[in-house]
Amino acid sequence: MASPLIEPALLPVDWSGLGGVDLHARYFSECRGGDFYDVLPVGERVLFFLTDIAGPRPKAQELAQKAQIAFRAKSQEFFQGTEVNESDAIAELAHAVNLSLIDESEKVRFAPTFLGCFNRPLGILTYCNGGNLLALYREGAQAHVLESGGMPLGLFTHTTFEAAVLVLQEGDALLLTTKGVPESTRGKEQFGVERVIRLLTASNSLSASQLCETVLRRAHDFATRSWWQGLLPGVKGSGDHEDLTALALLHHRR
Repeated sequence: MASPLIEPALLPVDWSGLGGVDLHARYFSECRGGDFYDVLPVGERVLFFLTDIAGPRPKAQELAQKAQIAFRAKSQEFFQGTEVNESDAIAELAHAVNLSLIDESEKVRFAPTFLGCFNRPLGILTYCNGGNLLALYREGAQAHVLESGGMPLGLFTHTTFEAAVLVLQEGDALLLTTKGVPESTRGKEQFGVERVIRLLTASNSLSASQLCETVLRRAHDFATRSWWQGLLPGVKGSGDHEDLTALALLHHRR
């Protein structure tokens, strides 16, 4: 009899250690593919990343574990102390995580990834955005897409990464989702980027946790419930959907 598959153990996020930063991430339900996030405070900074690793779940989870180990170790190495060039450090961190995702014995792994460093006292977000994750930024009453600035991780060992910088004012917000959210489909129609933008624009009163919950629930319900099922709460849709994962950061002055 074959032994049961034991998936790699991923370390949990210590949400209590974020020092008042309104940052949260969640999976809508049990993750079946390669979606993965991690969050780590280092001094006055909070480091975080979201990735969607292509391939079968067992291999994707193995690579996620390697990525998490690299992310946590290198975050501590690159961001300790006060005299840190955050743009250089986040680019180096992206390079380290990229190398952790590449298994030389097998084919490359396509892994769209967003890596961010939020400087709490200054309200500065420094980030690398590689691939096709949906990254949205709400500034005041307007929300827009943060365009991808580089290659997805997991493809080439010598890929270089360039950082971008945002200064967040009070009330500004960042929202990241994996492709399962905008690509949630009902019939021939997708949930789409514009619906996510509208949800973010209207989310001024929500916490990061509530924002993640709202976006994921709306995308899930869009794909699994027809209009007439809304009139019959006891009738469920098919329940088939891609992984749905979101990460949100809201800036509030301390």
